[in-house]
Amino acid sequence: MKKKNPILDFYERDFEHTLFPLNTNRIVISTQSQKIIDYIYQKVLRNTVESESFIPQTRAYASKHDMNLRRTFKLHPVEEFFIYEFVHRNRKSFRSNLTKNRYSYGYKFSSGIIESPSSSYREFKKNIYDSQIEYEYCIKFDIQSYFNSVYHHDVESWFRGISKNEDEPKYLGQFLREINSGRSIDCLPQGIMPCKIIGSNYLSFVDNANRIKSPLMHRFMDDFYIFSSEKSELLEDFYLIQRMLGERGLSINPQKTQIVSLHETDILREIDEIKISLLKEREKIVDSDYDSTNDSSLDYYEVEEEFDSLSEEQEEYLFDLLATENIPEEDAELILVLMGEHSESVIEYLEDFILRFPNLSKSIYQYCEYIYDKNGIADIIENILDTSYNYITEYQLFWMAKILEDHLLKTNKAGDLLIKLYDHPNATAISQAKVLEIPENRFGMPDIREEQLRTGSSGWHSWASAVGSRKIPKDKRNHLLKYFGKNGFRNHVVADCIINID
Repeated sequence: MKKKNPILDFYERDFEHTLFPLNTNRIVISTQSQKIIDYIYQKVLRNTVESESFIPQTRAYASKHDMNLRRTFKLHPVEEFFIYEFVHRNRKSFRSNLTKNRYSYGYKFSSGIIESPSSSYREFKKNIYDSQIEYEYCIKFDIQSYFNSVYHHDVESWFRGISKNEDEPKYLGQFLREINSGRSIDCLPQGIMPCKIIGSNYLSFVDNANRIKSPLMHRFMDDFYIFSSEKSELLEDFYLIQRMLGERGLSINPQKTQIVSLHETDILREIDEIKISLLKEREKIVDSDYDSTNDSSLDYYEVEEEFDSLSEEQEEYLFDLLATENIPEEDAELILVLMGEHSESVIEYLEDFILRFPNLSKSIYQYCEYIYDKNGIADIIENILDTSYNYITEYQLFWMAKILEDHLLKTNKAGDLLIKLYDHPNATAISQAKVLEIPENRFGMPDIREEQLRTGSSGWHSWASAVGSRKIPKDKRNHLLKYFGKNGFRNHVVADCIINID
């Protein structure tokens, strides 16, 4: 039996949980990983070829809570695989904090495998709850726009302090600088595990600060809870931490800052017993992949426990939520996770969920697996594309294309939806790439892809078009790809991958 490549395994485990999981990256990386690594370490990082470097990456905008956007990059397979390989190879540098009573959770490796985000987050919340009993005061806060505020020189300097190899910090600094066109700030991609590991461990300078006097601190990514029975001590530490962060260009989010007297308030929001029981069932299915925005990026990880059937009382509670006018986003998400057996009731609310909660686009995609009426889904998406031009986001278009690819290609609306998603006024290079990489040879899609490939350009439209042509007969496909692959290594590695697919 062939031994698994641990770096590819790290990449594969994270793939479906990223913000923009393009099959272009997965297919190319799965077959070209060694060629990519050889190119990076022999030409890009060793500077043996002056013209070779990491290239500026495409900006993409994922949706967050309350219609806000999260600015990130969508990395080419070369850059994407490098950062997974780099973090995995340096995994021993990302160690648990050893300072007494300063606890950081998640984003560490154990026996070469990343710790479960859900288990770490549950431990974090449990320990916060238990800590309320011991202390009189707590201050909780997070960092405003954390990933978008990180300065690449500071990250490189921090990594120099923990790495045993003097070249590794230079490699990381070069990567962050070059993917961002030389800009020093807003350089750390969001939504992929290796960058979450870097982001979480970078803040260890707070965990290790000897001048902090409060007896207990819990941190998950940039989400801090500090406990003390002396309010003055807590405030002194809070001012100190703000100065420490400020020296690195980071600021506290004032809207999320709260000083709590624990005798008067439970810092974990009180909710009714039925909802608590439903949230526990949700935890068995969903991994809350917590990130720097303080939003839960909700993913269907492996089921860690057997999911129990809901009681009649729980089901009635969910139906009441479903009928609630102006249902909150968190309740809509709970419905999408737990009401798979009642898709016939949920589908009539699906259009409203898609439009009102862009942040739930991935959860809606996952829920579509339970809906038997695929034509009904197609009708809903077509109506949205026809009538909601002004405020449909890149993230929504991307995940609607994923819904189309996995659930709607056999419906009679498939051709219209492909073209409407591709030509939508708000379509971006990334949302269009999602359409182009679908290996659909009807509806004029081969002509659209061929048009992109014949330009010889190096960008998402052409890379995705190459991958989308993988089911075209070899002779026709490979003739075009050979010429496309002559324009630089990134075109070459994509073309070579598809040329050699049977």
